[in-house]
Amino acid sequence: GEEWLMRKTGAYMPGVYEVIVATVKPIVLTDRRAIHLRALRTFTDEYGVQRRAGEEWLLTIKECETHIQDVHEEVVSAALEIIALSRAHYCVIQNPWDDQGKPQMGRLELRRGEASFFLRPGEELVAGRIFDVVVSDDWASRL
Repeated sequence: GEEWLMRKTGAYMPGVYEVIVATVKPIVLTDRRAIHLRALRTFTDEYGVQRRAGEEWLLTIKECETHIQDVHEEVVSAALEIIALSRAHYCVIQNPWDDQGKPQMGRLELRRGEASFFLRPGEELVAGRIFDVVVSDDWASRL
C-alpha cells in the first residue's frame, strides 16, 4: 500500500483502513554534522528539489537545522563529521563533485587548508587520511 508522512502539528486520527507504521523523530544538524540521504523513488523533497530514484545527496545546516526522513528517502549515514584542514594540512579527494553538483568519477582534487568541508556521496579521501606539510631545513615548498 501507500505510505505518507503527516508533517502537521496536532492530533491525527487514523482512518479505518490506515495503520500508523512509525513515529519519526527529527535528525538534528549542526555546523559540524551532516546527513547522507538516498532517494528510494523519484519524488520532490521537502525543500522543493526533484530527486531521482537512487540519487544520493548531502544535507547540511545550510539547508535546515532539523530533518525528518521522508517515506521516499533513506538515511545512509546520520553522523557525517566535518573535515577541517589547518594551514599545515592538505588532502586529496577522489571522485570530487563539480560546481553543478555532479560527481566527477575517476578525478582527483587537491584541497589544502585552511578549509572545512563534508565529503559528499561518492567522494573519498585518498589513502583515507589528511597529510601534513613538512619542510626540513634544506627544503622549500611552493604552494
